[in-house]
Amino acid sequence: MEAINFTPKELRKTMWAAAMILLLLVLAWRLPEIISAIK
Repeated sequence: MEAINFTPKELRKTMWAAAMILLLLVLAWRLPEIISAIK
């Protein structure tokens, strides 16, 4: 099994991308509840 060589910059970029995708998924999932709470 090869070790994956990540530069800190790449790792940070990957983590940011993953965090943004997760955030978007959570937002999309919670959106109906949020909208109904506002109305």
